[in-house]
Amino acid sequence: MRGDVLALAAVSALAAAGVMRRGARAVLIPSEAKGLQEVLGILRAMEQSYHATHWLASGKSAYGDHLLFERLYAAGGDPDIVKQIDGLGERLVAYVGPMAVEGEALSDCTERATKRFNLLVKRSGGSSSPDARVHAALEMEKELQEVLSSTYASLKASDVLSLGLDDFLMALADERDTAIYLLQQRLGGSQAKPLGSSNAKGTLKDWPRWPLTRLKEERKRFEARMAEPWAVQDVALDACAEKVLFDLERWLLESASEVSSAWMRKWESGQIDAEVRDFLSGGTSGSRCGCGSRDCGCGRRR
Repeated sequence: MRGDVLALAAVSALAAAGVMRRGARAVLIPSEAKGLQEVLGILRAMEQSYHATHWLASGKSAYGDHLLFERLYAAGGDPDIVKQIDGLGERLVAYVGPMAVEGEALSDCTERATKRFNLLVKRSGGSSSPDARVHAALEMEKELQEVLSSTYASLKASDVLSLGLDDFLMALADERDTAIYLLQQRLGGSQAKPLGSSNAKGTLKDWPRWPLTRLKEERKRFEARMAEPWAVQDVALDACAEKVLFDLERWLLESASEVSSAWMRKWESGQIDAEVRDFLSGGTSGSRCGCGSRDCGCGRRR
């Protein structure tokens, strides 16, 4: 709160001095910068995780992965994540002040993103799988794009997006698309297998009560989305599955003692992801037409 008051005082001083441009403010208050701090935290976590993946490359694809992740983490790479981190950090200091990159706020964002990456590695096969860290990297890049999109929209709606910051965020999103392309190609193109989409056919009989109730609630939302005009199953399924898995992850932090060791092993192996998607889609994941029906022939298949 104190930081917000100080920043607003700075805004007033700049306005009085006539140095602010028309339209968007030249200064952000700390509460408006949280999305930018999250983006910076994710970038820092990815840089560290990609560097580790560069070292840990193994299996038949070891040499290619070693070079790929060197490109993704190193200064001068394409995209240049070091330059992106530096550029965003400088803008946070310029628009918000030193407090935006000091203290626990930024370190907490980085720590959360690092834990998220490690969890994605576990879900996609663990450290013993040569592809696990590649899958995790691809998912992190996609999640970064979502955070970038929501942050950009929020700043735009609040009329606090300067021309320079607008250009920077647009360029950042465009450059990170290159990383998504490279990781997808490594996994076999744009139809790369999603996390948890193995052929494992688990049973829901061993699911704890709350996760099962939550999953059933989301299935109703999924079915409602598929009833909408021009719904696309893959998009709706990904969105609903991510919501369930996010809630399950938070629930596990508080209720791990209530979970059987067998269920926890399924969670860590990624089988729960597969069961979520299979249940949401009625066991027909990837086989429905865009209208929500199987083999209807209406031509709305993706």
